[in-house]
Amino acid sequence: MSEKKKQTEEELLNEVTTSEYKYGFISNIKEDRIPNGLNKNIIKTISRIKDEPKWLLDWRLKAFSHWEKMEEPQWSNLKYNKIDFGHFSIIFILSYN
Repeated sequence: MSEKKKQTEEELLNEVTTSEYKYGFISNIKEDRIPNGLNKNIIKTISRIKDEPKWLLDWRLKAFSHWEKMEEPQWSNLKYNKIDFGHFSIIFILSYN
């Protein structure tokens, strides 16, 4: 074996995460994050970010109101954890450079 000290996983992780990226691949992506959840204010925020016309916002709010009153279907032979729509995170990609 080499006389060099063997690098531990923790040392390697620290080296990789604290050093400057040197391999040349870059993705300049401008993004916008909004608070977690799904409610009327979030829908209004999304509509504003997308610069949508008022009629489309009204349509989305009406659809959301209808969706809130719906019950989740019971699928046979399918078990999964209930979806927590209050925990959703929405990220908008605003532009690529």
